[in-house]
Amino acid sequence: MFDSLLLMEGVRGRLLRIAEELFALKGFRQVSVREITRRAGCNVAAVNYHFGSKQGLYLAVIKERWLPRAQKVREEFARRLLQPPTPEGVVVALAEAFWLAPIPEKERWLHRRLLFQEMAQPGEGLPLMLEEGLFPLYHQVEKALSQALGKEVGSERIRLCVFSLLAQILHFGLIRPLLKELLGRELSLEELLEHLKGFSLKGFGGWCAS
Repeated sequence: MFDSLLLMEGVRGRLLRIAEELFALKGFRQVSVREITRRAGCNVAAVNYHFGSKQGLYLAVIKERWLPRAQKVREEFARRLLQPPTPEGVVVALAEAFWLAPIPEKERWLHRRLLFQEMAQPGEGLPLMLEEGLFPLYHQVEKALSQALGKEVGSERIRLCVFSLLAQILHFGLIRPLLKELLGRELSLEELLEHLKGFSLKGFGGWCAS
C-alpha cells in the first residue's frame, strides 16, 4: 500500500515533499542533495532533472508548497473579517486565519518552520516569501486595521501594530509545546485567542491609536 502511494506521488512530488521537511528542520544550507534523494528513494540526478539544482528545488518548494498555503491564509482572513472591520474583528480574523485555515497540522508546522529558517539565514527564498506571501497579507491587514481605527493607511504606527500582531500570532503558533511545559497544561486555541485579543486591543487603544 505504501509503495503504491509513493508511485502515485511520483519522483518530483516526493522530492518536493521530503525537501520541504528537511529544509524546515535544518535550513537550506544544512541539507544536502544526497540526503534528500536518499530519503526520496531516487537517484541524485533526479534533482537536476526536475529542478536544475538544489537551489531550484528549494525555490520550487516555496512556489509550489509554501505560497499556496500563504494564499489560503489570505483567503481565510478575508472570509472571516467582519464588515465594517473592528479592531477586535481584525485580531480574531487574522489569528483564526493562521490557526484554523484548512491546512493539515503537519503542513502548518512546516510552513512556520520554513519561514523562520529563511528569516534566520536569508537566501533567495526570502524575497519570494515576502513579496508573494507575507506582504499581500500584511497589506490586507493594514487596510482593515486602518479602517477599524480610523487611521490613514501607511501610518507608521499602524504598520508597526500590524507587524506586532503578525509576530505574536506566528510566535504563539510555534511555541505552543513550550507553553505547555511552562504552564503545566496545554492552552486551547480559544484561550490563546482571548490572550491575544486582550493584549493587542490594549495596544491598539493606547500607543497605536494615539
